Amino acid sequence: MLQQGFSLGDAIEFLLMNFNSKDHQSIQLVRNELNNGSMLHEILQKLDFPPFICLQVLLAERHGNLAETCIYAGERWKRNEEARRKFLKLLQYPLFLFILLFLLLILLNLFLLPRFEVLYTSIGFTPQSGTKFLLFFLKTAPPIVMFAFLLFVTLTLCFLAYFFKQSPKNKVKIMLKIPFLNEYFRLYLTQMFSKEFSQLLSNGFAVNEILFIFQEQKLHPILNYIATEMNEQLILGSSLAKVVKNIPLFKNELSRMVHHGEVNGRLDVELQLFSQFCEQQLEDKIKKVLTFLQPTMFILVGMTVIAIYLSVMLPMFQMVESF
Repeated sequence: MLQQGFSLGDAIEFLLMNFNSKDHQSIQLVRNELNNGSMLHEILQKLDFPPFICLQVLLAERHGNLAETCIYAGERWKRNEEARRKFLKLLQYPLFLFILLFLLLILLNLFLLPRFEVLYTSIGFTPQSGTKFLLFFLKTAPPIVMFAFLLFVTLTLCFLAYFFKQSPKNKVKIMLKIPFLNEYFRLYLTQMFSKEFSQLLSNGFAVNEILFIFQEQKLHPILNYIATEMNEQLILGSSLAKVVKNIPLFKNELSRMVHHGEVNGRLDVELQLFSQFCEQQLEDKIKKVLTFLQPTMFILVGMTVIAIYLSVMLPMFQMVESF
């Protein structure tokens, strides 16, 4: 609607008329905020929109491409939600099988294994070493799995509680030390920084003005930290390309892009294209993980089923052979 010439207030009012009438509280909140002259990103914050949406809208309010940014942010949010749903769908069936197998192991421990042990004692049968290992697996698997699960949940909650209490600088240090995830973290920050920097640059903002805008915003503390670090190095006389190279959060390719863009005078265009490349690369990496995850879980389920089957059947075959 903004692209059709509607003002921001008229566009929001039109959307409210088509909004779920049962949600009176949200509708009244938006109208009150509009009447009070609140910015769009402030309204979205109070409606609990994701921080990355609010950040992009805030920056768009500075560089002026609000309509295009809203479209992009909406599409990005939609893709994120689709990826989340796909991830949950991929995990749903394997997790159900894991829970079913866990319950089966508990039932075997409660009812079947005690009877096997009584039978072995009564007939003087001693299982072979391979069978002993499988029987040991059946006995120990449920408590080990339960302990491992509780330990994982406890450690995860403790880590998150510790992580969110840290300053942006310490959060960055922690994220860069986490194997596997640090690659995704750097790629995401490189994409986000390139896109927002190019948008502001193409609308006439100087580098120091852009960094000041990044420092001023509070929606993304890590972006604030990055801008502060960059600004300090620029004041000391370093070039933009060298400053970017010194930021460990960015991919190495970004400094080369900045240098090349500065040389040919098209830094804003090159950063915009580079951000699109990074975004596609990030989506491809996530798709690969999702594609790998489900078969791996099915293999683990299959191996557990085979172990249970052998644990039950091998002793029976060995007893038959011993008579």
